[in-house]
Amino acid sequence: MRVAASPSVPGIRMSMSTTSAFVARASSTAWAPSAASPTTSMSGSESTSTRNALRSSAWSSASSTLIGASRASGVDAGVGWVIGGAPSRPLCPAGPVHP
Repeated sequence: MRVAASPSVPGIRMSMSTTSAFVARASSTAWAPSAASPTTSMSGSESTSTRNALRSSAWSSASSTLIGASRASGVDAGVGWVIGGAPSRPLCPAGPVHP
């Protein structure tokens, strides 16, 4: 569903979009990766970091985004927040702010 609204600032359109979905779980237990042999030779530290990176995975059943605008010190400034699976953090108009 998409809803359009008129903000207090002329010439700017705001929209809100909501999506819902049902995801069925195939199994209620966690699975372990199958054993595999490396096809290339690596040093011990590279092998460990690669193995740990491949084990990382995550599932998310829902996500929400809230985008807002505010006026700071008399200057229009776009401010956005991402709310959901990740910690909330402000976004600058040009893109995300990286810590």
